[in-house]
Amino acid sequence: MSIAIDRIQKAYDLLKAYNGANPYIVKLKNSVFAYKDKQLTDFECNYVIENHDFEPIRVNKIVKVADWWGEKMKEEWKIEFVPKKVRI
Repeated sequence: MSIAIDRIQKAYDLLKAYNGANPYIVKLKNSVFAYKDKQLTDFECNYVIENHDFEPIRVNKIVKVADWWGEKMKEEWKIEFVPKKVRI
């Protein structure tokens, strides 16, 4: 049990000290520390730990989005249309 707690604490520490350009990690940092409206999930903890020292690579391709994910993006981004494609 303490291994999981240590991993979560490590993720929060890395997130708090993060000054990189990864937009997903920056969004998590703002949600957790600035807005205080979110707690990290297991997936997010793992993502922060594994990717905090890597910058994202822009593939510059457009891919089709699953309908359920488009609906989720519509709600999260507060937009009126359901995205069908997204640039990676």
